[in-house]
Amino acid sequence: MENYKMKKIMSMIQKIPCYVRRRANWSYKLYSILGLRGGVKYFIVYFMHKHFYIKSFGKKVVRFKLYGMYVFYMRMFSRDLDFFNSIWIGNFVDNDCVGEYDISCNDNCFDSILDFGANIGLFTIMYALRYPDKKIVALEPEKENFELLKRNVAQFNNVVCLQNGVWYREAYCKVFPGRVLMERSGVCSEGSYYIGECEKGEEGALLALSIQSVLERYKLNDCFIKMDIEGAESEIFEFGDLSWINACYMLVVETHEWLLNNQIDLLVAEKMATRGYQFRKSGENKIFVRVSS
Repeated sequence: MENYKMKKIMSMIQKIPCYVRRRANWSYKLYSILGLRGGVKYFIVYFMHKHFYIKSFGKKVVRFKLYGMYVFYMRMFSRDLDFFNSIWIGNFVDNDCVGEYDISCNDNCFDSILDFGANIGLFTIMYALRYPDKKIVALEPEKENFELLKRNVAQFNNVVCLQNGVWYREAYCKVFPGRVLMERSGVCSEGSYYIGECEKGEEGALLALSIQSVLERYKLNDCFIKMDIEGAESEIFEFGDLSWINACYMLVVETHEWLLNNQIDLLVAEKMATRGYQFRKSGENKIFVRVSS
């Protein structure tokens, strides 16, 4: 028993340098993005978000600056902070922080970016900064998210925001409360909802667009498509017109197989492979790149 305890202690000691190096990398990336003051502010807010729930604060909107220049807003005690952490800071890969959308791609192979499921615009902002000369169309159906999305990307001239869902056909849909993700208040978080069809005059109804209709409306071709649409990808790949794939250079999609309880991963992989796309994975995202590119 003593030998076992000693081995466990030694194992923990050996991990300390790695842990310290990782925390240093995480802190360096955070402060390089938000600056020293913004980084400390974010650390405090995120710590409170993860360990406390202060009902009187609610979803107070907090202001931050990217690289000391670009203002954006997130809500306390919401999943905005988790999304920022995963998109902008990331997880550790070989002791380096890599965001889930830190994707290397040939920018000569696409001329526009479609952000389906833009939420408050964290991905949109990242790629608007990376590619200021490329048009970005960001769709977000949920009302509160969309208002913050517009506020966050107002400083970018190359971004168009649409309060629409994405569906396998053009139809009226509405945002339904999430099925699994709950805040400590017992209320579904704004990152937890799903889209379903409804009648045109129903309360909360909004127009959901097909991907092909968005391409045609804005005359887009050779697109980088990011898709995080809370399960609607199942209907799109199973029932929709997939001719939009021909205009897609790269597809980055988060499938929700755990939520849908179906074989959506296999379906998406099959549809993309038959059209000549190579597959790789990055965190929760599946990435498909046109082979000829």
